[in-house]
Amino acid sequence: MNVREITDGASETLAHYAMTAVAFTVVTAWLIVAFQSHSPFHEPGVGFWRRLAWPFLYVKRPTGLRQSLRSQPVGLI
Repeated sequence: MNVREITDGASETLAHYAMTAVAFTVVTAWLIVAFQSHSPFHEPGVGFWRRLAWPFLYVKRPTGLRQSLRSQPVGLI
C-alpha cells in the first residue's frame, strides 16, 4: 500500500486506495455471478450476455423483496 498515510513520499491517499479496492471488489463479484451457469440471481439456462446483466434484471424481477412489499397491505397510523 503505497499511500501517504503509511509511506512517506507517496502520491496517493488512503481514500483513493479504498475507492479502488471497493470498485474492484464489486466488479469481481459481478463477473463471478455472471460466469456461473446456476445462480439465484438469474434464471437457469440463460445466455452469458443475459447473465452479465444480472444486477439490472434481478432488480426488475417481480419476485423476492419487491413482491413481498407489494403483497403487504398498507395500514393507517
